[in-house]
Amino acid sequence: MPLLPWRKLQGDKAAEYMIKQAWARGTAESSFSLGAATGAGLREYYYGPYDTYVSLNLNYWYAQTFTPLVTHTLGSAKVNVTRKETTATLTISLRAIGAGGVPTGSDLSAGTSNLAIIYPTIVWCTVTLLPAYQLQANTMYALVIRDSTDNANTWLYYDTTSPTYTRGNYCQSSNTGTDWTSDTSKCLLFAEYGA
Repeated sequence: MPLLPWRKLQGDKAAEYMIKQAWARGTAESSFSLGAATGAGLREYYYGPYDTYVSLNLNYWYAQTFTPLVTHTLGSAKVNVTRKETTATLTISLRAIGAGGVPTGSDLSAGTSNLAIIYPTIVWCTVTLLPAYQLQANTMYALVIRDSTDNANTWLYYDTTSPTYTRGNYCQSSNTGTDWTSDTSKCLLFAEYGA
């Protein structure tokens, strides 16, 4: 299988070197491959490539909006992440979309995962979302991603250059999801699964 294009990470030359060497050895493919996830059936997704990352903490939340092509029950979601040092608990939740195309209201479904990986390893983190929620075709939703800690140790990867996913985009909040801004030029690396 041919390797996916490698793009430089920003801000850490040592990590850039390690990941580039992994590409040369053919060992970094799993960082980008969707692979298997809890729940049946890959639905909406964007798997990159990425060109930068953001740091999660108690105040800064991020979201990816998406629009299903078919009606299905959401089973799980995953995002491309790593953590710098200490333990991190990642939460992914589903929310409705409000005015301006940003997340609104309370969680419709949610789940958590304790991240065990250490930078520069970058993985797809899969979270099972409960309760099961039926997504309607051609209706936009948001996957909201946040961290339970305030140390900015969780890094979330996304594409700011040329994302090709056209049924949603990146959003961010600096006040724990109270107010959101939307940026149609960016896209998180994400996938959602359902039946």
